[in-house]
Amino acid sequence: YRLRIDDERWTWQLFSDATRELNRLDERDAAAAGITGALRLFPAMAAEVVVNDLGGGDSRVYSVERGGAVTEGPLPRQLPGAWRRPLPVEPRPLLVGGEPVGELRLRLARPVRFNRRDRHMLAAFGDALAAALHDAATHDELRSITERSSYDAVHDPLTGAVNRAALLADRDLETYVDRDLIGAEIAYTRRIAAKYGWPVIDVTR
Repeated sequence: YRLRIDDERWTWQLFSDATRELNRLDERDAAAAGITGALRLFPAMAAEVVVNDLGGGDSRVYSVERGGAVTEGPLPRQLPGAWRRPLPVEPRPLLVGGEPVGELRLRLARPVRFNRRDRHMLAAFGDALAAALHDAATHDELRSITERSSYDAVHDPLTGAVNRAALLADRDLETYVDRDLIGAEIAYTRRIAAKYGWPVIDVTR
C-alpha cells in the first residue's frame, strides 16, 4: 500500500514538473515541452502535436520519438518512422474556450488501455498544453502588432520615410538631416517672406 502511495506521489510530481515546463512564450518551445513531457508521462514511443494557425494559415506539426530530437514542419508532411507503422494512437483534442487549438497524439508501442487516472492526467495535460500554445500565439500576435505600431508611429505611411515625430523625438537632429540643408531652407523662407510677405509661406513644406 505504501509503495502504491509513493508511486502515485511520484507520478503526480512528474506531472507537475511536465506541466510547469509548458510555460513558454514561443510556440515551438511550448510544443516541444508538450510532446517531450507527454513521453515522460505516458507509455508512448512517439508523440506529436498539431498546432492550428489562429490566422487561418497552414497547421504546423511538432514530433518527437523517444530518445530523439524534436522535428517540425507543415501539414501534410512525410511521416517519421514511428508514425508509418500500424500502431495504436491515443489522440487528445486541444481546446481553449471550446475553440480548437490543435491536437496531441501519442503513438503507443502496443495496445494500452488507459486507466481512469491516466485519462484524467491526459485530459489535464492536454488542457495545459492547449492554454500554453494559445498564450504563445497571442503573445506572438501582440508582439507583431506592437512592432508594427512602433514602426508606423515614426514613418510616413506613403513613402516609408522617417516622419516629423521621429525627427523631433531624436535629440541628435543630424542623425536624419544635414544642418546645412536646414540653414538653406531657412534662408530661402526668409527671402520669400521679405519679397511677398509671410502669408504666402507654406509652413507645411
